[in-house]
Amino acid sequence: MRTKVKKIFWMWNFEEEEKWLNQMSAKGLHLVSVGICNYTFEEGIEGAYTIQTELLEHFDDHPESRKYLAFIEETGAEYLGSVKANAYFRKEKSKGEFHLHSNIAPRLSLIHRVRILCLIGFIVEMFFTVPNIIIFIGDMTMVFNGMVSLLGLLLSGLFMHGFVKLTRTKVRLKKKYDLYEAT
Repeated sequence: MRTKVKKIFWMWNFEEEEKWLNQMSAKGLHLVSVGICNYTFEEGIEGAYTIQTELLEHFDDHPESRKYLAFIEETGAEYLGSVKANAYFRKEKSKGEFHLHSNIAPRLSLIHRVRILCLIGFIVEMFFTVPNIIIFIGDMTMVFNGMVSLLGLLLSGLFMHGFVKLTRTKVRLKKKYDLYEAT
């Protein structure tokens, strides 16, 4: 039997999303397809799969991404699909361990890419929000501009929150990486 679940994860919460998907697998609900805020699960043996996600450098139809996806599938993992450039994989636990980021360097690279996306989101959102703030300050009767400004500030704040959260994670992992490299 298939179950569809709607759930929102911000791009900087990729670790929480992956953890949740693996918890669902542990309950016997195995991811079979993904969409924007949509996850389709199929009932099965509890804990049969390990789920991993990866932010591709390009969309999944790009030649480099296709090569990477084929490489991952050669390891015995199954490509389940992607949402934009976020790809989802699963591998049967009986076929061995499955870690796309088994060491710190690839994890730092992933965090760097998501931080860049957060920063771009912040800049773009502020680009559209600042003019609305200026219009609203100039004429307080422009309620629509005030509402748009408020929404823009909220979204900008979310992107900055993600950027700061990932920066802290990067600093923590970088210290670990430097310590590991020193030994």
